[in-house]
Amino acid sequence: MATTSSRHESLLNQTTPRSPTRRPRRLVVGALIVLGSAGVAASGGMLALAHRPGFHATRGSHAPDPGAARRFITKAASLRDAASRSGSWDQAFTEQECNAWLADDLPHKHPGLLPAGVVEPRVRLGPGTVDIAAVLTEVFPLPAWLAGAIRPVGSLRLQVRLAGVGRVECRLASAHLGAIPLPKGRLLHAAADRLRQLGLTCDIPRVDGQSVLVVTLPTGGPGRPSMRVAALAVGDGEVLVAGSTVEPR
Repeated sequence: MATTSSRHESLLNQTTPRSPTRRPRRLVVGALIVLGSAGVAASGGMLALAHRPGFHATRGSHAPDPGAARRFITKAASLRDAASRSGSWDQAFTEQECNAWLADDLPHKHPGLLPAGVVEPRVRLGPGTVDIAAVLTEVFPLPAWLAGAIRPVGSLRLQVRLAGVGRVECRLASAHLGAIPLPKGRLLHAAADRLRQLGLTCDIPRVDGQSVLVVTLPTGGPGRPSMRVAALAVGDGEVLVAGSTVEPR
């Protein structure tokens, strides 16, 4: 009897399921790994979106500088006045003056120059290049819970040169939303549409296998002096424009 009882107990032990604790533990660990990976990916995406170019993130680039803004306005008025009369003319604008005007004068006196939802534009001038960055609000709306923590900044790097008298060629070297690359072709067409709305003539030809934005600057009109931009040089922290005006015959 004892042997039979022992055999029954052995059979019971073989057929009785083991404790199910190991499987749920594996499921919990797997779920935690998935959630952790998703959290890391989301955090990485937020960090990428929150990235700001150094020249836009610098506190000094947003500090009011009325003196530099006034110099920009004075120089622009002097250039406009000189270009309206017969003769040659030239003017140089510093990066500091450009950013001061963008910060102080543009949002208050010329808000219509910027598309809706584009605020705090800033520029950086380098040899042959213009970096542009601005905060995008309506252009890239965020959920309410995230909007207070992140202000997405769009940035562009343009390679600028004078392709002919009065024709400015802009190559879009890079475009980002935060640290996320953006399609350059769509941005070129959007920029061209905006410039046309402002009254400029734009084309997007292909040069050396790459689409470029070519802006034709106004030269005047019938019976008015003819203005020709003959030089456009972007250097380290400064841009120089020069040309001449011919009176109508």
